[in-house]
This record gives sequence, structure tokens and C-alpha cells, in this order.
Amino acid sequence: MQHGQLQISQQMKSKKLALSLELNELFAGYQVALIQQLASMSSDEKLFLHHSQQVLKRKRMVSEMLLGGLVGKRFEEALAFYLSHSDPYLYRFGRLTQMT
Repeated sequence: MQHGQLQISQQMKSKKLALSLELNELFAGYQVALIQQLASMSSDEKLFLHHSQQVLKRKRMVSEMLLGGLVGKRFEEALAFYLSHSDPYLYRFGRLTQMT
């Protein structure tokens, strides 16, 4: 790999790390708000909320929606974000809804 390509690769890794840290901070804030909301919900409401998020497991359907224009013509970043973050999000979301 040439020096210029190595530098670009390192910059991309730095940007991905920064985005990952920002997402963790965002989810931490979201988590606090979600816990507060969950505390006031009935068991049925919690179950409904949990099941409503499960649509994100349907990777093919969601990917086709993104490709079909759900977020416009520049779907690449949204699709990449969805594919790389939906499983960790669902795991963490599931843990939160079970804890309250």
C-alpha cells in the first residue's frame, strides 16, 4: 500500500472510531430517556414497544426499503449504518426492555 493510501485508510479508521464513540454517547442519552419512559409503561405497552423494534431484524425487507428510496437517492450511508448497527441496537434495546 502506498503512503497516500495508507494515510487515507488511517483517516477512515479515525472517522469510523469517532462515529462509533458519538453513537455510544447518543445511545447512552437515549437509554436514560427510554428507561424513564419504560418505568411508566404497562407490561403490554413494553411488549408492544419491544415487538415494534423487531422489524429491524428483517434485514432484507429494510434494505429493500432503503434501496427503494425510503431515505432518497443517497441511501448508501443509511444502508451501511443500518447493516452495521441494527443488531447491537436490538440487543441493547432488548436488554433495556427486559430490565424494567
